[in-house]
Parts: sequence; structure tokens; C-alpha cells
Amino acid sequence: MNRYIRLKDALKDFLKEYDLTINDILNLMDESKEGAIRALRKRTHLNLRQIKFLIESLSSKQLNLLLFVLQTFYISNQSGLYKGRLLVPKRDQVIINNKASIEGLRLIMRELNIRPQWVKVI
Repeated sequence: MNRYIRLKDALKDFLKEYDLTINDILNLMDESKEGAIRALRKRTHLNLRQIKFLIESLSSKQLNLLLFVLQTFYISNQSGLYKGRLLVPKRDQVIINNKASIEGLRLIMRELNIRPQWVKVI
């Protein structure tokens, strides 16, 4: 048996197990910019400029998917395991002192194929 599971595969399995779709989850989440700022400040080590960049360069669905995955698979899941298998990217690559690093968010975004629309934030 494989000791590792890619994040995107764990997400697919999680959704299947609970008979959910990504849209089911995202429709329940806060789409306001203020809510996103609060959520990112609480869960990441990003500064305000980096947070504004994410908010401006991702769609609300992309941002909410990022927050959902971060909370479900990395912050709430102290073990870094999903059904006994080590998540990839690994928790210690994403989380530092119980919050996500900018590099950790990049790893999650790359794994989930979340591509920011590059914008200049003033």
C-alpha cells in the first residue's frame, strides 16, 4: 500500500465519502473580501499586501477552495495524514507555527491547479 496521498486525491476522496461536490462546500462559504481577509489573517503568516494580492488575483471560488483545503487538511489535521497516508504536500511544508506560509499556499495552489490572475496591487 502506498504511504502517500496527493492532496488533490485526498480532496476527491473526502468529497466522495461525504457525497459532496466542491460547489456544495463553496456555496456555503463567505464570499466577502472582508471575510477572506479575516480568514487569511487567522490562518496564514501573510502580510496585508500578500493577502490583498491573493484576494485580487483569485476568484472567490478559488480563494474559498484554498481556505477550505488549508483548514480541513492542514490546520485542523495536526497529524498530516489522510486515512493513514501522508498528505503531499506534507504538513510541515505548508504549516509553520500553526499557520500557513506563503510557500505552503503556493504548494497547495500548485497541487490544486489554482492559478492566480497576475494583477498589480497598489
